[in-house]
Amino acid sequence: MGKPTDDMFTQWKTTLKQAYELYSGGESFEDRFNCMNIEYDSIFESQRDLWNNQIDTILNSDVDGLQLPSRDDLESITEDNFFTTHIQDVLIYRFIPLIAERIRAHVITKINDAIQAAPSSSKISIIAHSMGTSVTLDAVNAMYQTPDENGNILSPGDFRFQTIAMVANVSRTLATRWGAYDSMVKPGQDN
Repeated sequence: MGKPTDDMFTQWKTTLKQAYELYSGGESFEDRFNCMNIEYDSIFESQRDLWNNQIDTILNSDVDGLQLPSRDDLESITEDNFFTTHIQDVLIYRFIPLIAERIRAHVITKINDAIQAAPSSSKISIIAHSMGTSVTLDAVNAMYQTPDENGNILSPGDFRFQTIAMVANVSRTLATRWGAYDSMVKPGQDN
């Protein structure tokens, strides 16, 4: 949601490092943590580009009895503004399942890549923010309940995240397939 930038990720990582150094006892942040940014805004952007490229096709459609929107109305959903980069992204994720599935698949791939790249003794945590809390809940829950391309399902007995932290958590509001408190990744010690 919004227009995340590399600078925003760098600022977040710097803030996390500064907080860590207050309590680290001297061990370097870089030796303990490998931070990675999992972005999915590019999927929303590519969808808006696709819609923008289809405006002429829509306007040239000749369907009896169908009143088509104006060019301005159609172009307004593809512009960069607060509505399209914040509100519309949330609505797309919540109400257009095909796009939400693309986003979840992208995030699952990135998380799986991180798990595979980490040494086997690594403790992997996720910090998600805002709409990312809902995407994370859906993606991680899917990892534990939906077979991957090889038919494998991640098992809590084989792999558990150290921590999944949700900041500005909207996962309950945007719940799609799984409810926030009914999922494999619900809060609590019994998961």
